[in-house]
Amino acid sequence: MASQGSGTVIDSKGTILTNKHVIDGTPGCLVGFIDSYGDEPYFGDRQIADIYKVSGNSDVAVLKLRNPSNKSLASVNISQGNSSSIKLGEILTTYGYPAKFGTKITYTSGDFSGVDGDYLKTTAVIEHGNSGGGAYLKNGAFIGIPTAVIKGSLNSMGYLLSVNTVNSWLNNSIAYNSNSNNNDYSRVSAMLDNMDLNALGSLGLFVAGDEKNVKTGAENQIDKNLSNRLKGKILLQVENHGEAYYVNPKDNKKYYMADGNKAYGIMRNLGVGITNKNLEKIKANKIFAKSNSGKIFLQVESHGEAFYIDFNGKVNYLKDGSAAYNIMRNLGLGIKNSDLNKIAEGSL
Repeated sequence: MASQGSGTVIDSKGTILTNKHVIDGTPGCLVGFIDSYGDEPYFGDRQIADIYKVSGNSDVAVLKLRNPSNKSLASVNISQGNSSSIKLGEILTTYGYPAKFGTKITYTSGDFSGVDGDYLKTTAVIEHGNSGGGAYLKNGAFIGIPTAVIKGSLNSMGYLLSVNTVNSWLNNSIAYNSNSNNNDYSRVSAMLDNMDLNALGSLGLFVAGDEKNVKTGAENQIDKNLSNRLKGKILLQVENHGEAYYVNPKDNKKYYMADGNKAYGIMRNLGVGITNKNLEKIKANKIFAKSNSGKIFLQVESHGEAFYIDFNGKVNYLKDGSAAYNIMRNLGLGIKNSDLNKIAEGSL
């Protein structure tokens, strides 16, 4: 098996930036390079890149080229990129290798159309294979990574993971230029990427001012029976602000759906493929549907549309981030902090 994607060399030693979903499930990659837009990527030198770092909560990863001859590579400096000052309608350009448009690098351009969480929206054409490539402003500044396409009823919108999100994860300086605090607390998300999230409960951490929710001893133990009973369900943290979690039937772990974007990402990442025939069977047969309740299916023979089967046997279409989030919240089951803490935390 093999998959392909694009990447950007971000330092002269061969550090390569790409999407997490491009390299997910592989120990490394074979990398091809070009000298001009008329070239096809050259793989003859067998340039190997190892997976160096993968984000725990964003679709971004870093590879390290082995580069045995210690060759100095042309690179793009992303540390000074800043996506917070782009104006609506400003032209963005993308570069990458869309799978069905030949084997040579492809350039597309489009308008900056707004933001959605960590993502910049654009009318620039993005296709499979573009993932992990580069998006730039007219002045050549790196602005983000072509990452996804969200389909509407008539057209689609390209999504670029913003350079600010990438730099924040990498601890590059531009992410903190507007931060007036003289401390390192803003870097905590990058530090947490390297921690075992399942071990956090043993540290006795709590939010200052919320001491009533501090858990000790047996309360912090994972309850496998409880996790098994709640698998496939949506949980709402009623003693806080109604935060939503999905308990994945595959591993019985809870996944936090912070907003529509995160909810949709979780649905897409944790879903399993289903044929059109079997999907129609689930829709038509309530008994069969109930036997698959709590699962998320992706319609592999169409465009990967996502569906959640609730515990009444209803098939819910997760059209986009907003729809996924609303469905998840409407189907949620209230849970106390003490019980929620007994379910292991999952990380994509």
